[in-house]
Amino acid sequence: MIAYASGLFFWGWLGDRLNPKHVIVTGMIGSAISLTLFGAVPKWSGYYNVAYYVFFYILFGLMQACGWPSEIAIMANWFGKANRGFVMGVWASCQPLGNVFGSYFTSWVLPFGYENTFFLNGLLLLVGAFVVMISIDPKPRETPYSHLNDVEQAERSREGEPISLINAILLPGVLAYCLCNACLKLVNYAFFFWLPLFLTEAYHWEETKTSLGWESVFYLFMMLNTLAIACIMKRCLMDLKPLANETWSFDLKNDESDAFILLVCLSFLVCR
Repeated sequence: MIAYASGLFFWGWLGDRLNPKHVIVTGMIGSAISLTLFGAVPKWSGYYNVAYYVFFYILFGLMQACGWPSEIAIMANWFGKANRGFVMGVWASCQPLGNVFGSYFTSWVLPFGYENTFFLNGLLLLVGAFVVMISIDPKPRETPYSHLNDVEQAERSREGEPISLINAILLPGVLAYCLCNACLKLVNYAFFFWLPLFLTEAYHWEETKTSLGWESVFYLFMMLNTLAIACIMKRCLMDLKPLANETWSFDLKNDESDAFILLVCLSFLVCR
């Protein structure tokens, strides 16, 4: 997780300066190779070494971090601000859905050898990289903003220029978003890793049943909650803005009020 978190900074920086689609494809290919080298190659070759496992596990975490920064950038290019929250909410459900699919796929392949679970998952990553490469454009080829005058186009171009890490952190709401997401991840992973151990030791449940069954339930409800929140945000966001401004009498700009309302919604998730 430390390698993954560190890699987000690098891949985000790289995605701002290169084609984000190529960044995603590179990371997926690197993830496939490092995953195979981590789990399958030692079994095939009979070579087992702690340093080898640590190195490729860290490399796998770094490669996995390529996804979110560039994917979000591409999604933002395709969808405007009006429906972006709803679209992002629906799209974000792909993570828990993929986790459920990955768990059952791994349980199906495991009887044929644990090394095959790593190899076939790496193969799926390569297939996914090929699909991304041939089917996704990083931004629409024709946009509804083609009628803008030269001054407005120049302004939009300046807004799209990459900024430094310090400048990004100093943007209004960014640090608050980071802290909220860190809290969510802490609750998420603490609960996820602790629950199977508790059920196994306290109720003597089978480890495979606990990890696979409850993991699927956990991610299923995460996916449903993500879709529900996306619908709620789409329907209620415009009504909540003036309510928040009238109740607390905050002198907020539109972007800052969006951040405030989203932080309120995130607080309910942290307390679940």
